[in-house]
Amino acid sequence: VGVPIYSTKSGEIIGHILVIDNNPITNEKNQTAILKIFAARAGAEIERMKAEEKLKIANKELEILLKESEERFRDLFEQAPIAYVHEGLDSKFIKANRAALRILGVRPDEVPFTYGRTLVPDTPDAQRRVKEAFESVGRGTDASGVVLELRRKDNGKPIWIQWWSNPDVGGEFTRTMFIDITDKVLMEQEQARLQAQNKYLQEEIKLTYNFEEIISKSKDFQKVLQQIEQVASTDATVLILGE
Repeated sequence: VGVPIYSTKSGEIIGHILVIDNNPITNEKNQTAILKIFAARAGAEIERMKAEEKLKIANKELEILLKESEERFRDLFEQAPIAYVHEGLDSKFIKANRAALRILGVRPDEVPFTYGRTLVPDTPDAQRRVKEAFESVGRGTDASGVVLELRRKDNGKPIWIQWWSNPDVGGEFTRTMFIDITDKVLMEQEQARLQAQNKYLQEEIKLTYNFEEIISKSKDFQKVLQQIEQVASTDATVLILGE
């Protein structure tokens, strides 16, 4: 006696259940109804096993795709010319790419123990800037183009970075990107120093050559000439006393 096994999804026959006996089966002993129950259960189990196998294959393919995607992201993250850092809201580093480690003077093994705030010098301006930046991130607001002064972790040399930070939607960490602008800042500082020096030299030249008829190398007398310069543009009467 036999009954077909039907697919629970398509209704197609996917197999049979057969019972074979040495003796003829009479109608009174015909257990077709019971076999149909077994066949229905078997059909459901076969479909479950097929679905489970398909799911395993799909999960394996998904794992492969996910692994490939992670590898591509890791390569992009590590090899990017711009510095990237994932850090907690307390500034603790979660991970950092090669560019960030190179700029900050941090070794790869030091990343889990590094806090970004510890790289900020203890000066009023530097502390104010970093405080404002992290307060913005703490409110869930992007911080864009902030200039921060830091100190390298390995040798303490000053560096300046332009800093962008995007808080995660979960509010647990922030994605930070920055570029090294140390050369630009040092050049601007040197320009300001040269301009100040140039102004000073111009004042010295003016003081020296505006009094062609007065000859003296005395520092005290040069000070008197400076005082004359200060009042020369006014109509006030000036009396100079002294040796």
